[in-house]
Amino acid sequence: MSSVRDGTRITTVTAGTEKFATTSTVNMGLGLVKDRSFARMFGTGAPRAVPIPTFALFAARDALTIFFSFNIPPLLAPYMPQNTLMRPESWAQLLAPTSCQIVSTPLHLLGLDLYNRGETLGVRARWQKIKTNYLPSVAARMCSGSGGLPMRL
Repeated sequence: MSSVRDGTRITTVTAGTEKFATTSTVNMGLGLVKDRSFARMFGTGAPRAVPIPTFALFAARDALTIFFSFNIPPLLAPYMPQNTLMRPESWAQLLAPTSCQIVSTPLHLLGLDLYNRGETLGVRARWQKIKTNYLPSVAARMCSGSGGLPMRL
C-alpha cells in the first residue's frame, strides 16, 4: 500500500506501518491458533482452555518477531558487512529475526509454563524453569526459521 501511495516500486518497500499491521494481524491470528493447538498437544496433563495471560505472552512474542523481521532490517542493513557472500540487506534480514529470539523465547517459555503449571506458581519457580529451558529453546527457535517450535516444559 505504501508503494502505491508514495509512487515507489513495490520491490523497494521493506518496512512501513501498513506492512507491519497487516502482517501482524494475519501472522498473530494464525499463530495464536497454532500455539493453542501445540500447547494442548504437547502440554502436560489433559488439554484445557489456554489462559488469557498465555495468549498475551504469545501475542507479545509474535509482535516482537514481526517487528524484528520487517522494521529492524532496514535500520540494521547500513551496519552490515559488504562482501560477496551476501548483500547487507540479506544479512540484516537474516540476523534481525534470529536475534529477536534471545528476547522473545522467555515470553514463549513463560506462556507455556502458565499453561502447563497454572497461574498460582511463584516467580522464583517460574524463573528456574525458564532458565533451565532457555538455551535449548532459544537455539531451536533460532534454527526453526519461524520461531514457532512447541517446547514441552
